[in-house]
Amino acid sequence: RVDSTPSGAEVWLGERRLGTTPVRLDEVQPGAAALTVRLAGFREAAVNGTVEPRQELRLGALLEKQLYPQPGQPR
Repeated sequence: RVDSTPSGAEVWLGERRLGTTPVRLDEVQPGAAALTVRLAGFREAAVNGTVEPRQELRLGALLEKQLYPQPGQPR
C-alpha cells in the first residue's frame, strides 16, 4: 500500500502508472520495490521498500510543495 500527504498523487513503477494514492498494489512482485510518487505542484518523491511474500508493505511519501514551476509547466 502506498499513501501520500497530500493524497491523490500518482504512483509509478518505472514507466508504468500503478494508481493514485492511497492505493493498494497487488501486482508488485516480491523483492525490492522502487516507486515514484508524483503530484502537480509538488516535488517528485521516491519511496523504496522490500516486498515480502504474503506480507503487506506500507510506504508513505510526504510531498513537498514546489516553489518554482518545472520547465514546461505554466507559472
